[in-house]
Amino acid sequence: FNFALWFLLAHFYFFPLLALANGADTHDTADTAPQNVPSVAVPTVVEETSVREGLVVNMNASPAPAFVDQPVQLDFFVNEKPGNVPVPFYELDVEHTKLMHVIGVRKDLNEFRHIHPEPSSENPAVFTITHTFDRYDSYTFWSEISRAGRPFTFKHPEIDVHPLTETDPNQKPPDKAISLARNVIVGDYQVALTAPQRISKGRTVDLTFDVHTLVGDGVVLDEYLGEQMHLVAIKEDLSQFIHAHPAAAHTHALNTLAPIAYAHGPTGDAPGYEPVDFHIAFPTTGFYKLFAQFRPIGKNLPAGETLTAAFWVKVEEGGLTPATGRLLLASVSLVLMALLSVGVYRYMYRAA
Repeated sequence: FNFALWFLLAHFYFFPLLALANGADTHDTADTAPQNVPSVAVPTVVEETSVREGLVVNMNASPAPAFVDQPVQLDFFVNEKPGNVPVPFYELDVEHTKLMHVIGVRKDLNEFRHIHPEPSSENPAVFTITHTFDRYDSYTFWSEISRAGRPFTFKHPEIDVHPLTETDPNQKPPDKAISLARNVIVGDYQVALTAPQRISKGRTVDLTFDVHTLVGDGVVLDEYLGEQMHLVAIKEDLSQFIHAHPAAAHTHALNTLAPIAYAHGPTGDAPGYEPVDFHIAFPTTGFYKLFAQFRPIGKNLPAGETLTAAFWVKVEEGGLTPATGRLLLASVSLVLMALLSVGVYRYMYRAA
């Protein structure tokens, strides 16, 4: 009797609880998303200043120093090291309708930009764009290009933007605030993020975004740069950068946070509405801010502009994978069954 009681408690309570504590839930999104394989090929991010050989993009901002509310020209020189050999724009691939994508954030991650410099008329190896900074602080930019089918991402040195006057409070950036809320209001829309209860470092997770009106109607999204949505994830200390696009098929997580609750309750989804899924693997632990860009059909946004929903997620050390957790549970179950059998045999032998 004692062995049977121990077996039942261990098999149906203790060991499943231990597995869950280590991130091995049998309904983890890793069952629906391939392990360690994001929805798109993610190029290695390289510091611009570290490249000594091969393709690189060098950024230059002028005039320097930069000031708030003053236009700054950003030039991106595509070249080969050593020798700074120019690489003209016609040698690059068009990716998501553009030759170059540039992502920029303020140090506090409260300002996000996705811009597209164009080739200069004076130098075919230089892409240029004019940008105006709203607040003073440090800004970091990443440039993305592709050549011969190979994607490249370069992180550029920070740009320090100075205030026009030392006493203007409107130019001071707000304090960084980390919130793990899963519903945000963006203009006339509410966006919900569905994510696993636990996000483990190095393991692919399924992130799903739902866009609804404020009364709960599902919103159909227009294409932006060839996709329903673009997602950028940047670590709090700016050391990690991920730019992802939707997964080819929808594979919603089963083990997720609480169901989505809309401001006035869901009513009717527009024909063609569907959530947007991403498969992403976060390389290190810490807090990441997600920037989801989208264009609702019928919103009449200016060409090239989007709405951006921002969320924070926490990435923790990885526990057991679901497959490993199930294998462990099966192994322990077999051991306990063997012990139970031995106990029963001994009991019957003594009784005889």
